[in-house]
This record gives sequence, C-alpha cells and structure tokens, in this order.
Amino acid sequence: MNTKKMLALAMFALGLSLNTPTYASIIVIDDFSVGQRSVQDNTVDGSTVSSTNGARTLSHNLLSFDSPAESAAKVSYGTLDINNGISENSEVTVSWLLKSGLLSEASNAAFDFTAIKTDSNPTNLKFLLNNAELAEFNIPNDSNKSMLFALTADQLLAVNGGGTLALEINGASGWDLSLDAISFSTDNQAANVPEPALMGLVGISLTALSFANKKKRS
Repeated sequence: MNTKKMLALAMFALGLSLNTPTYASIIVIDDFSVGQRSVQDNTVDGSTVSSTNGARTLSHNLLSFDSPAESAAKVSYGTLDINNGISENSEVTVSWLLKSGLLSEASNAAFDFTAIKTDSNPTNLKFLLNNAELAEFNIPNDSNKSMLFALTADQLLAVNGGGTLALEINGASGWDLSLDAISFSTDNQAANVPEPALMGLVGISLTALSFANKKKRS
C-alpha cells in the first residue's frame, strides 16, 4: 500500500471516530441460536398459527397460496428464515418480552438487526413496543444488510418500562427473508469516548505511514 492510501485510511478512520455515534455495549434481544422452532399456517382463514417458548413467540398467517402450501417460518442454526412459494403471501410476527430497566444505564441507544438474505420481492418490517410503532423498514434486495435506527428519548423511556416488543413482517407474493442478530446498541454513558477499534486503526495507519517515510528517506 502506498503512502497516500495509508494516509487516506488514517484520516477516514479518524473521521469516523469523531463523527459516528459510539455504542459501547450490545444487548442482544435474539440471535436465534436457541429455541429452534418451525410454524406453518396451511389455511387462508384469517387465523394465525403460533408457537411460544422461552426465547420468543413466532406466528405465521397464510394470506394466499396455490396448493400445496409451502409458506413457513422457522428458527434454526442461528437465523430466522421465512419462505413463500411463488404465488404465496404470508404475515409473520415475532415477539419478545422485555424486562423493565433494560437500557437504564444508557443515555443513547439504537436498535439494530441484520437482513442476511432477501429476494427480489418487496418486504416490509415494522417494529412495535406495546403496540406503539418504533420504526418501519422496506428491505432492499441485498445480502448481509445491517439496519439501524436510533431511539428517541421517549422511545428509550418506553423500552425501559418493559413490555412486548414485536416484529411484523409482510411482503409481496413470493417474498423470502432471513434475519439474524436483533439487538440494542447502547452508549452506557460513554457516547463521547472514541471507538477503541477505530482509534487502533488510526494508530496502525499512522505508524505504517511513519515507517514508510523513514524507509523512503533511507
């Protein structure tokens, strides 16, 4: 790597450390590593098939299909996978019980998740806390897409009150989606402390730059 590139990398890392909100702590809501389960609604009758365990409640409601029904939602191998046949559509809801005071040490917090894989059909995700909407996303046709939204002061207060966090998922006919790592990122009163990893990158880059200049002069 030449000197200009190393300098650019160092400046980029420094800029991130100064301008990006720092979230020092991760509170995982669900990484889908436990409570493996599959649910499937086989009838278009307005009723929902649900399964509840210690980790979450997973619900599946079939809206349309051509027999035989293939649509299903399952948790396995650390992911939430939802699949619909070409002409099928469904609504999937995942809900968790949040204990009160979960983010009591934070003055700033963000909610984040990862869309591991989607298809070309539009997909919509809506997060609600005690039936009040927190955020809504239209998921792009992409892989390993990290999504994040910062909580407002009122939302942070509501989360600390505890209750039911729900994720409602729907899309166009044939939509598929895989999700992972739903969590809260918090500052834990350390919002102004630079990220250690970023500052380490700056140090490595500047050290390499200094070494390159010395080698050039010699």
